[in-house]
Amino acid sequence: MASTRTPQPLSRDLIVEQAFALIDEAGLEAFSLRALGRRLQASPMALYTYFPSKDALVDAVFARMRDEYDNAPVPGERWDDTLRRTTASIRAVDLAHPNVYKALSGWMPEARQNTRRVYQIFRDQGMPVETFKIMWSTLEAFLVGFIHQEVAQNEAIAADRGGAPAGGDDAGQPDADAVDPARPWLAIARSAYGDESFSFGIELVIEGIRQMAGPEEQTWRTPLDPREWTWE
Repeated sequence: MASTRTPQPLSRDLIVEQAFALIDEAGLEAFSLRALGRRLQASPMALYTYFPSKDALVDAVFARMRDEYDNAPVPGERWDDTLRRTTASIRAVDLAHPNVYKALSGWMPEARQNTRRVYQIFRDQGMPVETFKIMWSTLEAFLVGFIHQEVAQNEAIAADRGGAPAGGDDAGQPDADAVDPARPWLAIARSAYGDESFSFGIELVIEGIRQMAGPEEQTWRTPLDPREWTWE
């Protein structure tokens, strides 16, 4: 039966939002301009008025997700609190949109923008370039590996529960396998990716930077005057 819903006027923002929702729900493999056109009640050809290709639209979807990251300066914020805030945001956004996250790959423009913004925050705080280089290289490896495995684990647990999404009626209930006394190692493996271990990993990075920088790190803060920021 044909939809009787009145279609919204097309715009670049609407197309990106609906493309994001479609990929978020079904994955990049299920995404097509034809499927998006059905969702928007528009001809696939009409989408080319706003985007020259499917790839250009997908890039805009990735940029839309990166824009959710909390990587803006906070006046007077210490560098270690900035690190906790920005990394927690990256993880939260990626876990909230696992299908979009899995479609992200490589050193694409959207990833460069996020790295540039984070770099500008820490440089504005006074962190030396060499210190930032070591910190960010370590963080990048940690974040990519941790979040990738956490997404995979969440999907595996959901599959074991018959596809029940995280946070459903059985959220917080013990996993029968994970509490099996005959296999205590399994509980440890299942707890490897969660809030506690993520925070612990970030604190290890922070402590490493403190040990490397010494008393100097105590002065690294975001300037109170936004006119002193290079972030954009």
